[in-house]
Amino acid sequence: MEVVSTLLLLLGICWVFSLLDKWSKRPFTSTKDAAQKPRPTPSTYQGNAALKPGVQYGPPTSNQEGVLRRPVGDCICGCNGVPMTHLAGYSIDYEAYKRCPARNRRKNTGSFINDRGIRERWVPAPRKAYSPRPRPYVPRGPSQTELLQKARQKKKEEETRAEALRIANQQPALGAAEAERRGLPTYVGKDCAMKHGGVRHTRNSECVMCRKADQRLRGAMRRGAYPRTLSFSEKRRIEEIYEECRRRTRETGVEHHVDHIKPLAAGGEHHPDNLQILTAAENLSKGAKWDD
Repeated sequence: MEVVSTLLLLLGICWVFSLLDKWSKRPFTSTKDAAQKPRPTPSTYQGNAALKPGVQYGPPTSNQEGVLRRPVGDCICGCNGVPMTHLAGYSIDYEAYKRCPARNRRKNTGSFINDRGIRERWVPAPRKAYSPRPRPYVPRGPSQTELLQKARQKKKEEETRAEALRIANQQPALGAAEAERRGLPTYVGKDCAMKHGGVRHTRNSECVMCRKADQRLRGAMRRGAYPRTLSFSEKRRIEEIYEECRRRTRETGVEHHVDHIKPLAAGGEHHPDNLQILTAAENLSKGAKWDD
């Protein structure tokens, strides 16, 4: 048992001495020697794929913005192992930097040789944990439907106030619905074709003045005084004659009538050429007299 343990101890001592011998034979280079040692240039590497034809490259150690660094060794972007944060803007090929072997070697070893030839340790910056920014609260505006509803409600309230004011001032209604609510026989609406002022009946929205004119025409037709069809201008002239009659009554204070020059009883027509304006006394004294 003691023999076996002695043999194992001797073997372990031999193995340790062999490791020390190998370690002593490794070449030692100081940082000063590394700084003085010339770095390889792209001219040493024939057919370097990183050198693009027609592109002007600066020195490998250039740190000028907008000037591409000449790639050295297995570098394909121009960083030459130096972190991008140490370089000037637009001095390397950013697309090639993603797959550059010199960059991968720096990430794997944790060190790099700077442009002065000195080895430096490199520790990647810790990545910040993603935390989405809280979106600010933006109050939701009213929709189009809500805006329309508010506008209609506001318009309805304004119409209600205006209607209450008209009732207090005993003014005419401005619509058939308002006239029905107030129990009025007429209301003021859109002007008719004869321009009579827009006073209409509540029951059928018919113009009051047009209704009276139709009644007069129908009465004349029943009496046989309307043998032919009147044109629009002729009807308009009849309305103007009646309007003039009412105006004279208002201005003079004396009642005036529209008289048929040739009485209807004598076969006269209800035509503007057969109408004249007389005072009530003259019309009543004339009666149905007619002298051919």
